Amino acid sequence: MAQDYKIEPTKTRKYFFHLFSIKSILVFIFIILVLITINLYFYYRSNDLFSLNCFKDFVQIIGISGSIIGIWLVGVSLHLQFTQNKLQNTFNFIREYDKIAISKEERKLLHNNIILSEDYIKTKIDLDEELQLNLSNRFNYFEDLSIAIQHKYIDEHIAAQSLQHIVITNFNVFHHWVTREKQSTYVDSKLLFEKWKDKKSILTGKEFKMKLSTNTPNPT
Repeated sequence: MAQDYKIEPTKTRKYFFHLFSIKSILVFIFIILVLITINLYFYYRSNDLFSLNCFKDFVQIIGISGSIIGIWLVGVSLHLQFTQNKLQNTFNFIREYDKIAISKEERKLLHNNIILSEDYIKTKIDLDEELQLNLSNRFNYFEDLSIAIQHKYIDEHIAAQSLQHIVITNFNVFHHWVTREKQSTYVDSKLLFEKWKDKKSILTGKEFKMKLSTNTPNPT
């Protein structure tokens, strides 16, 4: 079962606060420009300095400023929507793992892999068709997970907080099954495993700044 994911809200909150702060500043600047234009208009009118061309210039300045701010706000709104969609995609993807069947025998192998020999695990897999099917479904999921992360469809940091331990444990226990010739298609999931076991991002190759699980067993 996927681990409960706890999002570290500080970075996300700071990000949204930063965007909305800039938005507020730009709106404030636009309002100031409008007020300045109105004041200048009445100033020139009261001192018989009013010029239609001058007023047009002020209006153009306001119009250009408003257009720039409007375009920026549209960009911010689209970016926020993209970010929210990505987060929702991530949560939905994580929950899909819980739908993958896992037998009691699999749980036994996963929980006791350190004391079980490789030959014992290989024999169990070869004699259990249900286990083979479940493994196929699970590693297909890991393959999709890796591809989704690489194409930035989901957020890697959140996915890793929930699934990093699961991915590493499954690869450690069933690595012989994965590396069989007929299972050579799991290229992307292997890459994900190699990066995550070192607590590194598959996207950037850099170490995760957040705290990930440390109790991941080594291959026997």
